[in-house]
Amino acid sequence: MSSTIFFFIFILFLAFALLSLNLLLAPHSPYNEKDSSFECGFSSFLYQNRSQFSISFFLFALLFLIFDLEIVLIYPYVVSAYNNSIYGLVIVLVFLAILTAGFVYELGRGVLKIPSRQSNNLNNISIVPIASLPRTSFLPKGLTKLNLTQKRLYSTKSEKYQQDEFFKQIARSLREGSSLESNNPFIIANSFLKRYPNFEIAKDNVNFEIIHSILSKHIPNFNVTESEFKILRNIIPKRFELPIREKGDFIEIVGKYARNGKSGRPGVYVFINKKNEFCYIGSSVQLANRLRKGYLGSTLGNRKINLVLKELGLNSFYLDIYILPENFINALETDKIKHLTLFLEQYFILCYNPVYNILKVAGSSAGRTFSPESIEKMKIAALARDLNGENNPMFGKKHSKETLAKISASRKGRKLSDECKAKLRKALSGKNHPLFGKTHSEESKPKNLHSQSTKKGIEVTDLETKNTTLYPSIRAAARAISCRDVAIHNYFKQNQQKPYRGRYVFKLLK
Repeated sequence: MSSTIFFFIFILFLAFALLSLNLLLAPHSPYNEKDSSFECGFSSFLYQNRSQFSISFFLFALLFLIFDLEIVLIYPYVVSAYNNSIYGLVIVLVFLAILTAGFVYELGRGVLKIPSRQSNNLNNISIVPIASLPRTSFLPKGLTKLNLTQKRLYSTKSEKYQQDEFFKQIARSLREGSSLESNNPFIIANSFLKRYPNFEIAKDNVNFEIIHSILSKHIPNFNVTESEFKILRNIIPKRFELPIREKGDFIEIVGKYARNGKSGRPGVYVFINKKNEFCYIGSSVQLANRLRKGYLGSTLGNRKINLVLKELGLNSFYLDIYILPENFINALETDKIKHLTLFLEQYFILCYNPVYNILKVAGSSAGRTFSPESIEKMKIAALARDLNGENNPMFGKKHSKETLAKISASRKGRKLSDECKAKLRKALSGKNHPLFGKTHSEESKPKNLHSQSTKKGIEVTDLETKNTTLYPSIRAAARAISCRDVAIHNYFKQNQQKPYRGRYVFKLLK
């Protein structure tokens, strides 16, 4: 038998013996990391990323390499050098015995045993829900600038709602895993964004069902079909550099500023930070009005996106516009168009997880409702609000003749209901009365007496009933026909010839 044939036969039997030994012993000492999705020494930790290489992997890899090289290189050399004699075979067997004994010794010491970090400590792990950890507001009190290196927050909590029971309920449901999640749109949206926090992993998981489940629980009578969603998803955006320089192109896309309740162009707008690609997503059925008043005008509010625009300037942002196709919305009612724009906005929110959006549910501001008591209080407060002096929006201004004519025409035939009069009396009574706690000065008292002594009577002719009535003063006549006394004063001041309201003719009595 030649040395070459002996070499191949011996190696074949040796390999078979080692493989059999491995198959016999391996099931009794399983290594869990081998079954995980991580290889080459990466261990899978709960809620953590990959770990670094362990030095143990280098140790046993080196031993296996030496073992393999000794067999592959030294054994053929020994066999060929001694012409396959018994002496050469003995040398090889002694070498293998020593190498095997050393290897068994190392195995017995456990040098190659790497504790599984998946199984050993799994029963002792205490899983703490993320929602139960203490949260911090994005902007503490008194802070007007943003730290763009701050970690992204996926909470619906904002500074002004810290004491709101609604958000306490959301946090409590996240901690306890209650059934509120299936009924609260904010929790559904936040849970999705925590599971898919960026576009790459969210784009394939955003579907019609998840968007509809959010908005149908947030907006009454919400109705958008899956076929409509497919049309919305295929809208191509138009990008603008800020500030807007080509206003003609911009107006052509978003439409002109809509006045007097006229409908504008509906769609979604996205402000994108050029530096870090953080974004803000919003929608409106009148894009031109929303952008002009809220973001591109001279006055900005104190929301997160407004603070960022103030600090960085418009030139640090792109503006992407998604316009709903006209042939798609021509025959639709306004409420339906609102639903479509909100659906598209929610789609982008779930895809891009916008950092500058405090609330992750589309239409949150519009969806806020007030109790009848709150509405009544706001009405009274608005009526009693002090608008004198510089606080008056018309301070230092005058209406043109055309504007005055339009105002007069709009008020003709208007009558205040008894309920409205009662509200006005209530709003101007007590502490709200302009003379509450005040007295007339000595100078004003003679003036009041003089005005009362010089007041003139007035004759009012009703052209419908053909009756003529005499009143001691203009105020008395105004009260009788349910109008303001200033209207009668203007009638004489402007020498009007037409009957007031097309019905009354006034004549001063000397």
